[in-house]
Amino acid sequence: NYRIGKNLSWIFLAVNTAFFIFVLYTISGNYHGAFPERFATKFVSGFNAYFLTINLLIFVLTAVFSFYSIENEHNYGSIIVGVGIMLFYCVMTADKVYPVRLILPAIAIFVLVGMFSHWVSCLHHKAHYDPLTRIYNRQYMNSIFDGIADVKLGKEISVLMCDIDHFKKVNDTYGHAAGDLILHKTAQIIRDVSLPEGIVCRYGGEEITVILRDKIEEEAKFKAEKIRKAVKKQVFKFKNKNIRVTLSIGVADTTEGVKGINKAIKKADENVYKAKKRGRDRVVM
Repeated sequence: NYRIGKNLSWIFLAVNTAFFIFVLYTISGNYHGAFPERFATKFVSGFNAYFLTINLLIFVLTAVFSFYSIENEHNYGSIIVGVGIMLFYCVMTADKVYPVRLILPAIAIFVLVGMFSHWVSCLHHKAHYDPLTRIYNRQYMNSIFDGIADVKLGKEISVLMCDIDHFKKVNDTYGHAAGDLILHKTAQIIRDVSLPEGIVCRYGGEEITVILRDKIEEEAKFKAEKIRKAVKKQVFKFKNKNIRVTLSIGVADTTEGVKGINKAIKKADENVYKAKKRGRDRVVM
């Protein structure tokens, strides 16, 4: 999502730049009386008439998108793009000096506020995310149960405890760098499959916990099977070597909301060991 947003921002900036150059070139007299010049002239006249309205609208839209924080990255690029766009519009209406004087301080304030918001977003990220797996850490999971985090779980909750089978063997055979890669990518697969109901946290070591909202019994088991199959079919590439891993998943649920979550976690953890005893690569509920 962050890459898509960044690319769209640069495309938007490139299109604006090209359009700006087109308008300047056509009103310079190279196409005297032709359609491009008439279009450019009407555009500039119309733009001048609604200068403040257009800039205010673009300013608000830029602010909204810039303060929208995507999970791992703050959409900081939209601030820079917004500044560039507003500067282009200022140049196009340079005959009206007073709007330029008004907008330039606003740009400076906007960038400073955006930088501060980005800094706060980074602090939030470091406090609640595991740096290796790029999912929530156990501290954040506990804050959800304690009611500190602004997450509504409801009454029907399922816990999926996912454990990578023979992970120590992977580290011993291919090295810890390979183990880190597999742990990271496995966490991303689990997170992607768990959405939108799932909250994914690193419980510890190679154990990853999924908290499913509004899904119990067979629905939770179906989601767990979907996660298991997605990881099993994934081929992890490390230094020209193909590595495959499987998951043992323990599932438990509760209809008591947060009050019953600790019992569900304990039961899910017990079911993981049952899955391993029964041959691994399976879901036990």
